[in-house]
Amino acid sequence: MARFYPPRPNPDTPKSEIETWKALESLPNSWRVFHSVAWQVPKQKRTFDGEADFVLLHPKHGMVVLEVKGGLLDVRDGVWFQRNVSGGNWRELSRSPFDQAKGAMYDLQKYLATAVPGLGEIPATRGVVLPAASHPGVLGPDMPAEMLFAKADLRSLDEGVERLVSYSRITADLSRALIDGVTNLLAPTITIRRTVGSEVNDVEDQLLQLTDRQVGVLDLLRRHRRALITGGAGTGKTVLAIERARRLAAEGNSVLLTCFNRPLGDHLAEATADLEGVRGQSFHAFARWLFGEAGLDMPKSPTPEWWAEELPDLLFTAKDNLGVAFDAVVIDEGQDFRPAWFMGLQMLLEDPDEGPFYVFADPNQSIYIDDWESPIEAEPFPLDINCRNTIQIAKKVANVMGMEAASLGVDGIAPQFIVAATPQEKLAALGEVIRGLVQDEGIEPSQITVLGSHRRPVDEGKGTIVGGVRAGSLGSGGMVVETIHRFKGLENDVVIVALDKVESDRHRALAYVGMSRARALLVVLGSKEVRKAIAW
Repeated sequence: MARFYPPRPNPDTPKSEIETWKALESLPNSWRVFHSVAWQVPKQKRTFDGEADFVLLHPKHGMVVLEVKGGLLDVRDGVWFQRNVSGGNWRELSRSPFDQAKGAMYDLQKYLATAVPGLGEIPATRGVVLPAASHPGVLGPDMPAEMLFAKADLRSLDEGVERLVSYSRITADLSRALIDGVTNLLAPTITIRRTVGSEVNDVEDQLLQLTDRQVGVLDLLRRHRRALITGGAGTGKTVLAIERARRLAAEGNSVLLTCFNRPLGDHLAEATADLEGVRGQSFHAFARWLFGEAGLDMPKSPTPEWWAEELPDLLFTAKDNLGVAFDAVVIDEGQDFRPAWFMGLQMLLEDPDEGPFYVFADPNQSIYIDDWESPIEAEPFPLDINCRNTIQIAKKVANVMGMEAASLGVDGIAPQFIVAATPQEKLAALGEVIRGLVQDEGIEPSQITVLGSHRRPVDEGKGTIVGGVRAGSLGSGGMVVETIHRFKGLENDVVIVALDKVESDRHRALAYVGMSRARALLVVLGSKEVRKAIAW
């Protein structure tokens, strides 16, 4: 049987495409079958976004693009009409299925030729599948019978495909490397790496494939140039933002991948360091770089008002002075961005009106802005499966916001809440927990992160010895002590969160952010009032 990408159809796949999928299973294993393929390219390259219902790939036969049309079809004076099998009005199609297949084939040839090194223009042909219709015979000089597959043809579609490539006289000589290159572009594999287990250290690292919903969102984004992707903590927004930037770059786009938080910006930069065409950086660091390159003066200590009001206009000036523009912008942790920042970043696009612009956000983590507004008018694409935390941690995190937990995490250690009201009690409890983890449980200091609500005690704690372990800053290589704000968007195996109070929505959002950073073990220090407030 042929290899399918994805390996099974999405639950929302139309019946006509499900029937075609099953018929294509008769192809031998030398074929690769891609379902619901879409691509985006920079507008200035004079090629256009496109999509195809099925793309077939073979080392000797090249590429076959299939357009599937369900329901009943009728052709009147060269114009195609369609209606449901169950009845209803006939609807005129703006293009014939043959035109759609032909256009998709040519656009995909151009796209692959620029995106896959060494491929060139792949030999290709196209066909139309009508799963609910009888074969009408020849429809015209540009619609030969060999390119049309009706209901009866689905019983032996493997033979029909062989006839099609023979009729089209296409031959190819595609190496395994070239076929793999096309496959990686049309159906990339994405994984999340994390450490989980009942005793943290006793379980080997596992690789967790992204959920069907997440892969589905990535595929849908190829059909939308502007989108808001929302999801709770641990639903993979950062992973997907990086992957979206990677795919855009692979399609020939220059991409700005940015966020609010400096440590998260450093992570984005590191994750995309080997990707040509991607600039990963926090928004503030990017602005400083852009202004420096453009020769613009920037205050040594910009005020919040300057960042909020003057910066957006200066971004456009810097773009003009420097000639810097991006084909696409991807924003992670978008709930931290002000409306004017979105506008300024949009103006940095080569095509401000239609250039790809994606925002990944979790309104529940909006700890800087009240009444956050999305810059995208369309309905968001939701992510609702937690794939970072263990099941036990996911439930505790969801409880903070009164939500249901939907987690694909493995079973793990029960999170701990230690009642400690005063700073002295918290410090004593913290030392005891860290000493036990490192000395008794074999946890490495680098696996531990301690998070606090306020900057002053956190800064004072850096460099001190707690539980026999030196507390350091991000990037120190040991145990990290940091504020929840600065660690936002990051994660670690063991996270200890010290909460002073949870008396407002802002406090609740901060607790939610801090607790969700833990992958395998979560410990919370706080008063009895805090325990009650977070619904422990």
